[in-house]
Amino acid sequence: MEVIQEDRRDDRRYPIEMDLRYKVIARGRTPVHGTGRTTNISSGGVLFDGDQSLPAGSFVELSINWPVLLQNTCPLNLLIMGRVVRCENGRVAVKTNRYEFLTRASRSLPDTAPAGGNTYIA
Repeated sequence: MEVIQEDRRDDRRYPIEMDLRYKVIARGRTPVHGTGRTTNISSGGVLFDGDQSLPAGSFVELSINWPVLLQNTCPLNLLIMGRVVRCENGRVAVKTNRYEFLTRASRSLPDTAPAGGNTYIA
């Protein structure tokens, strides 16, 4: 039996550690909010350490304060919508369905602020 040693995923993962906020979206239910920190990001998904377990299969919206400014002046949020594919020991894997960059206010907003801003296509 042959053993495969390399990672066979389609998308290259980048070891980026940033704080994030998430919201689990379920019809007819109150959204579940929480915080976490990314472990790695790819064009196909995000792996993060969360503050609670999330059910596999649930839809989630992630909001990440992006470290690069738009035109060196305007702060951005990376908003990712996807589905939880697994959650083990507080580590959550999300498969990206879509994403967008949104402008945000220069000052820090409270964690309860709704997602918003202008959309920029990446």
